[in-house]
Amino acid sequence: IGVGSIVSLRSLIQNIRAGIGREARAMWGGDVRVGLNQPWAPETRAILERYSGSPMASAHTEILETQTMVIAAGASNARPYMVQLRAVREQFPLYGEVQMADGARYSHALLKERGALVQSGLLGTLNLKVGDAIKIGRLTFTIRGVMQFLPGNAMEFRPLQRVLVDYADAEAAGLTAVGALVSYGWLFKTPEGQDEALLKELAREFKTTRLNWLGSFRF
Repeated sequence: IGVGSIVSLRSLIQNIRAGIGREARAMWGGDVRVGLNQPWAPETRAILERYSGSPMASAHTEILETQTMVIAAGASNARPYMVQLRAVREQFPLYGEVQMADGARYSHALLKERGALVQSGLLGTLNLKVGDAIKIGRLTFTIRGVMQFLPGNAMEFRPLQRVLVDYADAEAAGLTAVGALVSYGWLFKTPEGQDEALLKELAREFKTTRLNWLGSFRF
């Protein structure tokens, strides 16, 4: 009985640990994260792409974040509102799911052709609804849905409403123009036990490069 109890307890602890690990990774956004407050230099991108294709990485994606103004399109008296905008590529998210308010399943197709996902507070503030248009930078976006949870927010503590758009659309909107305050992130998903090895290799590669962030999630 004693041995059985110990085995059962160990199994329970392992299951709890795995569950917490999955949730924490969704909040972190990946196993290893590299960040920079300026566009990737060609040599930096080449290093990141090389490790993205190595056995130490099973998947990767890029994101960028910036604070910008959003305004309801087509309203002459509309007032702009500041938001925290994140632009993502098709591989996002590496962990977790973008949870939608209507229970629909997220896919990157919602962001294609200048689509945007927003939080419910922004709709109320701008007196808008799903299907309406908003102006961000020099482009007009269509609100395709409302987000309840956005993976990868563990590093962010700003109380602003969030907007999610496609990476290429953010660039086309002029949000990454020279002088813009943009945070660039490169996220890695690693095979079990490879996160520390990848982090060590990246730290060696970037020992003379001034990164804004280089770290890994460990649980």
